[in-house]
Amino acid sequence: MGTKNKKVLYLDIESSRLWVTMPVYDLKFTAGYISPKYVTKDWYITAAAWGWLDVQNKKIKNIKTVSGLDFPLAYAKDHRNDQGVVKALLDIIGQADLIVGHNLDSFDLAKINYRAAFHKLPIVDLPPTVDTLKAARRYMKATSNSLYYLTKEFGLETKIQLPPGVMHEADEGCAKSLKKLIAYNRGDIKAGADLYFEILPRIKNHPNLNIFNTEKRLLGKKTDIICGNCGSSDITKAGIRPTLTGIKQKYSCKCCGSITLATITKSIKAT
Repeated sequence: MGTKNKKVLYLDIESSRLWVTMPVYDLKFTAGYISPKYVTKDWYITAAAWGWLDVQNKKIKNIKTVSGLDFPLAYAKDHRNDQGVVKALLDIIGQADLIVGHNLDSFDLAKINYRAAFHKLPIVDLPPTVDTLKAARRYMKATSNSLYYLTKEFGLETKIQLPPGVMHEADEGCAKSLKKLIAYNRGDIKAGADLYFEILPRIKNHPNLNIFNTEKRLLGKKTDIICGNCGSSDITKAGIRPTLTGIKQKYSCKCCGSITLATITKSIKAT
């Protein structure tokens, strides 16, 4: 059993700037810490994009987007109202078995979670996540861990660049600029997915996709070992590894190159 029927989501959001008004007493003033009491307009989610990953074939399909433009009545009344956008994102997240993204945990999901709480929307149980920014920082040492830099270095399709001022204009309710921002957001999805496929074999703490076989195991049914990273059953034995919890059989994936461990014998307590 692989992950054929399991849904792996790649997700990316765009958020607006904060609006801050502060008293300045002379032109030599240098901005440092800004008290939240000077925030006049908080940030909101301007747009979001996502796509479903075919990890074994290294493809992304069905890239879709959502923004205030999808809710024209609310957008016309208040372009900063992101409630419809957040609801749509919670629905997509609820369909996923695994979510992937660059700076996903501390940015995208954290911001979605905050805006969901702000709008008093129902809690969605988050599935396991893979944050490629965290993976790059932990397992590699590139000059920069930005999505743009890493995709450029690996020879992948890089994220598109926006003309100056587009993000600010989109923040302020310019529908034309928001459409450009949406296109930019879509580009992030393709670039981010390609980066994930590129570094996947090196992500040692990747959620083990063998967990998708748990239901059958609880029913006492025999399940085959699959690649813990991509879910492929095209794996071959690659030696053993003694660990504190027992001897592990190593499997090398012919699809993505990852190594998966499976217990052969459990550890024996010393007497």
